Amino acid sequence: MRHGVVLWRARLLECDLVCMQTCCCGKGTRSVLCGSQDSFEIRYLCGKVCGRDLDCGCHHCDQLCHPGPCDGCPLQPSRVTHCPCGKTTLDKIPTAKPRRKCTDEVPTCQLTCLKPLLCGTDGNFDFFLVFLLLCCIC
Repeated sequence: MRHGVVLWRARLLECDLVCMQTCCCGKGTRSVLCGSQDSFEIRYLCGKVCGRDLDCGCHHCDQLCHPGPCDGCPLQPSRVTHCPCGKTTLDKIPTAKPRRKCTDEVPTCQLTCLKPLLCGTDGNFDFFLVFLLLCCIC
């Protein structure tokens, strides 16, 4: 022991008491043994979709269970600056009506969207026509 410094040696004691913990999003609970490593966490991440109401009151959080507040609504008019395909700013679309709420429709630019689709193509459907003609067994 150094002069003027007291060193404490604490032993982590486990007992048979079981505590219930709630996850960050509030959807899950788990039981943990008192004194276990998990018992020192106030909340845990359950891995489910959060689902809490966003600040707009119309949409829900689609992130996995997380600590702290949810992000704001991604559809708020102040956050949406481009059409859904991302090619054109909303102020460049002549038919666009001003958006006042997140539930107002997001205007489209009417250009061909080149975003990848779930099937992995870019929306060029000529590929599908050729594929269907080559693979059709009837």
